[in-house]
Amino acid sequence: MTNKTNKKKVTDYMASNPDLYFSDADIKMGLDNPDVFEQIGEYKKKYNNSNLTVSKEGYNNAANNLRKIYGNYSGDSDGSGGTYKSPEPTYDNNYKFNKDDYYDDLINSYTGKKPAYTNTYEDTIDGLLSDILNKKDFSYDINDDSLYQQYRDQYVREGRAAMNDSLGAAQASSGGYGSTYAQAAAQQSYDNQLSKLNDKVPQLEELAYSKYRDNYNDLFNQLSSAQSLQNDEYNRYLNALNQYNTDRNYYTGAAETAQNEQDNYNNYLLNLYGTQLGQYNTDRNYDLGKQQYEDNKKQYADNKAQQKFENAITEAQYGDYSGLTSLGIDPSYIKALNDLQLNSNKLNLTAAQASYNKQYINTKSTAKKNNTENISNTNSNTNTNSNTENINSNNNVSSADQKAFDKLDLVYGNAQKRGVMQSDLETAINQLLKSGQITDEQYDKWLKQ
Repeated sequence: MTNKTNKKKVTDYMASNPDLYFSDADIKMGLDNPDVFEQIGEYKKKYNNSNLTVSKEGYNNAANNLRKIYGNYSGDSDGSGGTYKSPEPTYDNNYKFNKDDYYDDLINSYTGKKPAYTNTYEDTIDGLLSDILNKKDFSYDINDDSLYQQYRDQYVREGRAAMNDSLGAAQASSGGYGSTYAQAAAQQSYDNQLSKLNDKVPQLEELAYSKYRDNYNDLFNQLSSAQSLQNDEYNRYLNALNQYNTDRNYYTGAAETAQNEQDNYNNYLLNLYGTQLGQYNTDRNYDLGKQQYEDNKKQYADNKAQQKFENAITEAQYGDYSGLTSLGIDPSYIKALNDLQLNSNKLNLTAAQASYNKQYINTKSTAKKNNTENISNTNSNTNTNSNTENINSNNNVSSADQKAFDKLDLVYGNAQKRGVMQSDLETAINQLLKSGQITDEQYDKWLKQ
């Protein structure tokens, strides 16, 4: 994705969400990671829409985790701070989530209190039930019936009045004199009135029973009303409790949802961190390998140049200055040193050193020579004289042998002049033999001269 496309995604998102504030760090990070920029924007929306402090902190921490991973910065407590820079991937879950504390915060944010049930009709119902269960069976006693007492008083008064009326009538008919008949008639009138009272007793008993029955039914009616009121009261409690539990479950569900979202996001961050860390390590190992390759390449070039320089110095010691010239080095100074060393060697070279060199060469040559004449101890004097006569008698040397002798004389002469070691002289002669410039036979002949 090009920077131009990234910029368009960022500007389009900001234009579609004008109420969201983005810091300069967020915008710079978004130009490199537009999808992450939009994810931070979604967390900003959830932050703004939440009324719970713990939820706001959770969304801000989630956004800061993205900032940490993709920009190595933090937006502080409200997402407005930070300085963006390209990060090395690290994983640090800053979301401090405690389920129990989160539950407490959510539940405490609900102002409703758990309803308590108080049975206000319990005593009333218990009293009515006691009255019903303990109510005595119906019994009628005229002495306990106030209505009967009223009727009794009434009929006694009426009986006395009737008795007086009868007694007065009887006395009037007898000329004003009392008689047994008059008293009997008066008593009869009185008794007649009192007999009416006895006729009222069954009615009064029926009326008392009706009153007893109505009182009994009234207790049941009161009990039914109290129980109905108790049921209404309990139902109101259940409704309030259900609403409380509904509200509590809502906040508890919100806490669990927030935790699940955070767990999922933490897993996403962990997987993202693993992916980025793997890519980071791959890139780092590639860069390290590339750097090692460049270092090795440079070291090889340096070694090669050093070897070329050392070879040029060695060649210059033998008079070949072309290597130094090819390296851009003026050989005049080294040539002057060589000439000075050569003159010094000429002055210091003694006859003993020259004799020693000649003796060493003759010894090495004799070891190589497979001449049976020199091996034989018994004929050594005869063979030496014979060889001397053969050499003296053979004064004619071929041109090929003479060229070989000249080369050997040149090498030996240069060795004497420079004062080189015997090993270097032997190496030079072996090179002539290997290259075919001289033969072993010519070398032997040269040694015999």
